[in-house]
Amino acid sequence: MKSSRIPEDVNKYRPGPCTEIKLIGGHYYVYMYNAVQLPSGKWGKKTGKSIGKIIPGTGFIPNKNYHLFLGENSQDDITVLEYGQYALIETVAKDILDSLKQFFPIDYASQIFVYASILFANQC
Repeated sequence: MKSSRIPEDVNKYRPGPCTEIKLIGGHYYVYMYNAVQLPSGKWGKKTGKSIGKIIPGTGFIPNKNYHLFLGENSQDDITVLEYGQYALIETVAKDILDSLKQFFPIDYASQIFVYASILFANQC
């Protein structure tokens, strides 16, 4: 069996089946793939779009293609245009964000922190 160049501490963050991790330029990118039958009758693999990246020790960071991979039509992205009022909250509450990252995947931890910051800044 062929040995993998991907370390186990990176491979553990693989988001699911039909995904492949590639080491490109020192960074780990995750691609979706499909099985296809070749004209010879044998089966091969067709690599699709990148769905995100893996940062060792941090986890899987999805990109916009990830939601298409999951079959979702839209994203629940949070967009903030008023940076200044949230920068202070981020600086003061950095330890809270760090705690969230210990218990949640990085994308969920960030969403929870951003949502709480929005509520706090707008006194909701």
